[in-house]
Amino acid sequence: RIEIRADGTLAIGAGVTLEAAWGALARRHPELTEMWLRFASPPVRHAGTLGGNLANGSPIGDGPPVLIALDATLLLQCGSRERRIRLDAFYLDYMKNALEPGEFVRAVEVPPSDFTTLRAYKLSKRFDSDISGLSCGLAITLDALGVITAARLAFGGMAAVVKRAAHAEAAMLELTCRRARLRD
Repeated sequence: RIEIRADGTLAIGAGVTLEAAWGALARRHPELTEMWLRFASPPVRHAGTLGGNLANGSPIGDGPPVLIALDATLLLQCGSRERRIRLDAFYLDYMKNALEPGEFVRAVEVPPSDFTTLRAYKLSKRFDSDISGLSCGLAITLDALGVITAARLAFGGMAAVVKRAAHAEAAMLELTCRRARLRD
C-alpha cells in the first residue's frame, strides 16, 4: 500500500507495483514523470515491484539513484523486528546489501523535501523499455538568495553500487561558502 503519514513521509510498501509507486512519486514530484515513463516496459512496470527493484541492488537500476537523491529510507523486517536504513547505506558491494538473515524490505519511506530543484536522468541505448547505461537523481536546496544549502547527487551505472557523488556535493557547498564570503 501507499500512504502519506502525518509527518508528510510518503511510505510505499515493497509489494507496490513500479507503476503505482512511480505514479505516487511523480504526483509528489512532477519532475520524475519522464523517468517514470522510461522506467522499464509497461508490462514490467505493472508486474514488478519497487521493493524488488531496490532489494535487487543492480548498479544500473533506475529507482535507487532517484530515491537516494530524495533521501529515502528502507523499512526492513524480520519477524516482528523492524529496523530502518538509509537507502544510500543499503548497498555494500556489487549485488550485496545490508539485509540480515531472514530480513526483507517491507517499505520505502520518502520524507517530505525542502529542496528547490529535483532532476532525474537516464541514458540508455533505446529511449524507453531499456536498462540504464547511466541514471542519476539530483536534488539541490537553495536559500532565498539562490545559494546552495544542500545537495544530494546519486548515480547508477558508474560503479559496482549506486552511490552519492560526495565529493561533487562537497565542492558545490564549498563553492557556495566561498561566494558567500566574497559577498560579505
